[in-house]
Amino acid sequence: MPTMDGLEILQAVRSQPSNAQLSLFIMGKADKDTILAAAKHHVSAYLLKPFSPDALQAKIEKVLMRFRWGILALANRVGRLPVWGRTL
Repeated sequence: MPTMDGLEILQAVRSQPSNAQLSLFIMGKADKDTILAAAKHHVSAYLLKPFSPDALQAKIEKVLMRFRWGILALANRVGRLPVWGRTL
C-alpha cells in the first residue's frame, strides 16, 4: 500500500516551481470527487487506467500543444516571447 495517494504526489511535485506548469494525472478511478480534486489542483489532463501507449502519447501531445498555444498567446499579448527564463 502506498504512503501517498496520487493527489498528494501531485501536490508534492507541484510544490517545486520548475514543475508547476504541466501535469498529466493518471488515475485508477474516475469517481466525481477524484476528478474534481484533480481539476482543483489544475491538472492539465488526466488518463484513466488501463490505457494504451497510443492513448498516453495522444494525451502528452495534447498537453504540450495547449502549453505551446498558451506561450504564443502570452507572447502576442505582451509583445515578447518568454522561454525558459529568457525573453526572445
